[in-house]
Amino acid sequence: MSKLILSSLFVVLVTSNVLSQTQSIFVNPQTTDPQIDTFLSPHFVARNPGATPRNQLLVFFPGTNGTPVGYRTFVTLAA
Repeated sequence: MSKLILSSLFVVLVTSNVLSQTQSIFVNPQTTDPQIDTFLSPHFVARNPGATPRNQLLVFFPGTNGTPVGYRTFVTLAA
């Protein structure tokens, strides 16, 4: 039981440290291209400037009727 508690505490501490370093912003689609006139929910962008660069980009598309804000935790944790 104590190993489970220690493991859980470790995960919480590591996750909270990673999330605290992450920078996130919302970007309106029209900012990227002024001709966009549909699907105007803001894009959610997250990055961790303290992470070692891996030269990779994660693009995540929410499912049907999903909005970027609904996946904020996933994107932030991925950053």
